[in-house]
Amino acid sequence: MIPQLLLYILIAIYFLSLWKIFEKAGEEKWKGFIPVYNILIVLKILKKPWWWIFLFIIPGINLLMLVILNVELGKSFGQRNFSDSLFAVLLPWVFIPRLAFDKKIVYTGPINWEGKKKGAVREWGDAIIFA
Repeated sequence: MIPQLLLYILIAIYFLSLWKIFEKAGEEKWKGFIPVYNILIVLKILKKPWWWIFLFIIPGINLLMLVILNVELGKSFGQRNFSDSLFAVLLPWVFIPRLAFDKKIVYTGPINWEGKKKGAVREWGDAIIFA
């Protein structure tokens, strides 16, 4: 009962915040209010493949994808420290509205990993998440 309530609160927070996040990222505000389409726009902002939307259908994987999107969204808004990522994972109910409504937080774009060598920790992390 409690996890379901927390999920519903998080969904409501997304609907109340995505329009402002989209505005900061240069997208039209109205796109934040259309279910499923708003996730496609988030994927576009993060420069992730559109087919990731299908991963939200798979039970268990959908929660992992939501966590990944929260962390990546934070990184796209300059929140790139480990503590910021931890905050996005543990308290998305506070993190997402902060991204949306804090005037000091601006859209910087996703991290460009092309041409950068992956460290051993990132290689293992990517492999574990994929598995």
